[in-house]
Amino acid sequence: MGNSKYEFVRKLCIQNLHEDDCLLFAANEQAELELAGIAETEEEFLQLLTERYPVRMLSKRFQLTEESVFQLIQVIEQKIHSETLKHLDQLSLREIPLKDTSSSQGEHNTKNFILHFTLPETH
Repeated sequence: MGNSKYEFVRKLCIQNLHEDDCLLFAANEQAELELAGIAETEEEFLQLLTERYPVRMLSKRFQLTEESVFQLIQVIEQKIHSETLKHLDQLSLREIPLKDTSSSQGEHNTKNFILHFTLPETH
């Protein structure tokens, strides 16, 4: 559950990025995921990253220098990670009582199910 909670909070933090940062980050992540899907090994993935260098494509798309794109992505990734860790500690599960209608003879037993994540606003 730890990794899934991290990914859940990370996704929320990404959604709360400034629009320009979110677009750049999402484009970079998509490019890297496509290369990861092609690669059979970690070494091949690193080779593809070097050969196809998504930063180059993103620099043209966002009209920034390659160095600026690389630095921005590093800053955004660090911000996402630190915000995720900060909010992960604040993540709580709330138990919501529900009626169990599967009981025989019309009996309804109350059971608690963990259903809802609550997380403070990240803005």
